[in-house]
Amino acid sequence: MLWRGLTMLVALAATATAAVMVEGVNDTFPANTTSLRGGEGDSSILFETADASPSTGLSPEAWRAQVDRLVSRRLTRLTLQLQKKLREQNEHSTILFSPLSISGALHLLWLGARGRTATELGALLGKSLGLTVDDLLPSIRRINTQLEHGSGGTEIDVANGLFLQYGYPVRTWFANVSQDTFGTEVYGVEFADKGEAATAQINGWVSRKTKGRINKFLHSPLPANTKVLIANAIYFNGEWENPFPQETSFLRPYTIPTESGESEVIKLWMMTNSGDLPYARSEKLNCHVVGLPYKGKQVTMYLVLPIDRGLEALRILERKLTVMDMEELQAATNETPVIISVPRMRILSTFHLRETIEQLGVEALFDPVEADLGLMSPGKQVVSQTFSLDKDNSSSNGLAVEFPGRTRRAAVVANDNPGLFVDDMIHKVEIEVTETGTVASAVTALTVTRDGSRIVLRFDRPFLFFIRHEATGLQLFWGSVVRPVT
Repeated sequence: MLWRGLTMLVALAATATAAVMVEGVNDTFPANTTSLRGGEGDSSILFETADASPSTGLSPEAWRAQVDRLVSRRLTRLTLQLQKKLREQNEHSTILFSPLSISGALHLLWLGARGRTATELGALLGKSLGLTVDDLLPSIRRINTQLEHGSGGTEIDVANGLFLQYGYPVRTWFANVSQDTFGTEVYGVEFADKGEAATAQINGWVSRKTKGRINKFLHSPLPANTKVLIANAIYFNGEWENPFPQETSFLRPYTIPTESGESEVIKLWMMTNSGDLPYARSEKLNCHVVGLPYKGKQVTMYLVLPIDRGLEALRILERKLTVMDMEELQAATNETPVIISVPRMRILSTFHLRETIEQLGVEALFDPVEADLGLMSPGKQVVSQTFSLDKDNSSSNGLAVEFPGRTRRAAVVANDNPGLFVDDMIHKVEIEVTETGTVASAVTALTVTRDGSRIVLRFDRPFLFFIRHEATGLQLFWGSVVRPVT
């Protein structure tokens, strides 16, 4: 995730998440598997989706809208789960991540998982809600379309990459469905013998997809037994609907809690603006919330300020928050005259998420014995079911140029577990927020005064923010800010 202030924009964000899969020695998949997913009566056997409603009494349109809401709420739940676990692991640090990026990588893994691995991933991602693949994949396609084409004056680019060891077999339908649903690009790389070149190739892809904002995603070659790497990158570029005038930015005190329990006061550039903004005060959560819309008002940055001061007030708020609270906070906002002061922010963040995801109940995925990604690969070539990349069917940068034709899934036998497991999940974010809008916006005259009729909010102490895509309700980025500049 990255926001970066440029002369023509207020905020720019980019993020990248990667799941690194290496080959183990797993050959112990249970022989009594009753479906491709490994669950009794599993209804998600086929990926060819009819996009139709089940026997719920709802019209197809109403059912699709309900599924989309459930997917959005589940992402909010995952956001709060990640926030709480990351706070436990990083008590005094700023936490910054993209729920959408992490979810995208996990969904691709779920697509290729069976048995316990699929069950645990499905529980985290929302399959326990009773939704099948036939419900979820069309919803994800609809959401991705809305993000790309329904975001007003903001630019949101979501990219997925599947990097395969040359010669390693992948199920054709997995590649097809991941391409159709997630727009996944498939590349051949040489993890085994040319680790440095593979690292450069992956870093180049991330840099291109984040418009040069994340240039060095991987700092060293991956293990030589790496067979697959799934990468998700998001680039966000937004201009404020009402830019902050640069002449109202001043060095102001900002209070930072320290590990000793004391407070440190530093001087930061605080941006100040005035206008009618979405605002609410929650007595239940003991906080203020205010929205800063981007051009077109399809995407909004919501800032949440605890009424009480200090890091403990932020922690209490973080522990309290539920999916319903998040929805109520946003719904409670009304256009209100507000004077707001917000620090310029530039935050760099890298998380290795394996421990965090394990603590959220996904354990088999990381276990060399228990993991089963048999719907992604059988571990060996199977005629009419798999393909692999070599230099003849790849372009000069490894991109697949002869993509296999569409196939339905053939029967998958119980003993074809490829022994793949996830060795690491890497998530990198860079974000920068400034006052500058477009050239035209920058010359807009605006007087910031305090006459007693406006609510005054100073974000001069730890606070939360999230960037929400209004049409889908998705949280694109989430930050729990202790120190706005890292």
